[in-house]
Amino acid sequence: MVEPWTSISMRTIGSLEKGLRILEYVATQGSVRLAETAKQFDMSNSNMSIFMNTLVETGLVYKDTENRKYHISTRIRALANAAGNHMTDLIEIHAREEMTALHGKFNENVMLAVLSGSTSHYVARIQSNHLVQIVDDDETSYPLHATANGKVMLAFKDAEFIRTYLESVEWHGFTDKTIASRKELEEELDRIRDNGYALNRGEYEASIMAIAAPIRSDVDIVASLVVQYPTFRHSLDEVKAYAPDLVAAAGRISEKLRSAP
Repeated sequence: MVEPWTSISMRTIGSLEKGLRILEYVATQGSVRLAETAKQFDMSNSNMSIFMNTLVETGLVYKDTENRKYHISTRIRALANAAGNHMTDLIEIHAREEMTALHGKFNENVMLAVLSGSTSHYVARIQSNHLVQIVDDDETSYPLHATANGKVMLAFKDAEFIRTYLESVEWHGFTDKTIASRKELEEELDRIRDNGYALNRGEYEASIMAIAAPIRSDVDIVASLVVQYPTFRHSLDEVKAYAPDLVAAAGRISEKLRSAP
């Protein structure tokens, strides 16, 4: 028997949907000009002006009259931070048991990373018990293409997010292993999707490697689970053997998130 709701199309408000997509575009770009944004959405300048004026009037976007650019307002940043903090807290709560189990098995740094715009940062960690340890600054933001945690989150984001990142990224060579071109990164993202995990082969710091798996909510990639280690302690092949345990742990965290009230 077909459930009665399966044949009913979801009703939406087209103008609201477009306004939200414009707002998202402003947020991901940092600042935009009206004409460029109109071209991006295949709209006339006059129609785009109506959307922008509405976003400014609601306090979600700020217009800098000197350089004629639009920016995300402090109000929406506060709203995003509040929502992000709630989700981060929820992820940490559900990740603790799995992180502890991985730490007990591998005795290396086990960390939780989240997206922050076009970068990532760590929000939780369990430090290894080895005398020689990797100590990171949790306040540091990392470019997505140069870390395992960033690459695995980028790989499973939507096509628009990936396209925007690829068009705006600076191909800075942190080490001789850092991904240095769009083609190389696209090939790497394909491998990550096939494997279900990402590797950092010394791409941000030559002496540090890592493996990461995605944590997903119902609708999006929300975090990554990471095992990090110094290069002298394990070979890359040894760390690839971590993958089944790491992917399974990230999957269990994802399931807990999906079933959370």
